[in-house]
Amino acid sequence: MSDLLDACIRRTVELVALAKPDLILTDPRLKELINSSYETIVLRLANQGLNSLRQEIVLEEIRAGTTELTTTSDPAIPEISQIIRAWERAYGGTSWTEMRKVIDHLPVNATPASNLIWYDFRNGALQFVGSTGANDVKLHFAPRAASFTMPRDAFAFPDLVNPVAFMSASRACGGFPYYDAEAEKDLYYIASLDTHSKQANPVRLRRRRSGTRRY
Repeated sequence: MSDLLDACIRRTVELVALAKPDLILTDPRLKELINSSYETIVLRLANQGLNSLRQEIVLEEIRAGTTELTTTSDPAIPEISQIIRAWERAYGGTSWTEMRKVIDHLPVNATPASNLIWYDFRNGALQFVGSTGANDVKLHFAPRAASFTMPRDAFAFPDLVNPVAFMSASRACGGFPYYDAEAEKDLYYIASLDTHSKQANPVRLRRRRSGTRRY
C-alpha cells in the first residue's frame, strides 16, 4: 500500500469517527469509497485542464554505489521539472528520512555511507554521492508539462489526500455538508495554484509594425 493511500485511509477513518462514532466501515467498503472519491476528483481536475500538480513516486532498491538516476536507468525517474522534497530509507524499510538538496553541487570527495543523505537534480538527472547499501527514495516532484498525466490506477498526488478523505467521509456518512465544503475548498485552492502557474508563464509579445496604429 502506498504511503499516500495509507494516509488517506487513516484520515477518512478519523473524519467518519468524528461525525458518526457508531458507524463501522469494513476495509473493502472503505477502500471502495476512497477509490470512488479519488476517481471523481481526478476526473474533475482533468476536465478543468489542470496541468501542474505535484506527484509522488517511490524508487525502490537503488543499488549500492549508484550516483545517478535518469529516465532510462534502473530504477528510472519520470520526466521531472522540479523536485520539491525527497526522502530515503534502507531498502525495504518503513521509516523515511528527509534528504538534503545541495545548493551548488554534491560534496566533493565525500565518503559513501549507508545513507545517501544529499541529492542534486540537474540536466534531467537525479544525482547522489552514493551509498554502501541499497536504498529506497521517495520524491515529491512537479512533472514536465508535456509529460503531465492524471493517473487513475494509483494514489499519486499528495495534495489530494485531504479532499479525497473529506469526500470519502461524507459519502460514508450518507452526506455531510461540512466535509463536502472542506473538500470543495481544498479543490478550489488546488485549481487556483494551477491558474497562477499558467499566468506566470511568459507570453511572447507580437512586434508591432512601424507606422501602424491600434484602436
